[in-house]
Amino acid sequence: MIEDKSKFTEIEINIETINKTINETIYVPNKILQESITISIVIPLYNEEHSIKNVINRIPNNFKNEIIIIDDGSTDNSLIKIHQINNRKIKIIQDKTDLQISNILL
Repeated sequence: MIEDKSKFTEIEINIETINKTINETIYVPNKILQESITISIVIPLYNEEHSIKNVINRIPNNFKNEIIIIDDGSTDNSLIKIHQINNRKIKIIQDKTDLQISNILL
């Protein structure tokens, strides 16, 4: 366990597999996060207007990152909720052909 957490950023990781969900917390040195790497966070989206803001707001913003949201043709107000956040790091890819792109990520 890390004794002095002030020099580290705690990142929660949730990995969904076919059989189970793995929840882990990792500690990454702040210096590495701030100076040397860019993290791309990909979020599959389909009708998640009630939770998408919370998901995005839980992403630490003290390091270089981009948030890529792949929308599978949401029919609710999910995209409106995302635009209300007004975060320049967010990139939205819309699947208007019903290819179910986000299923590829699972």
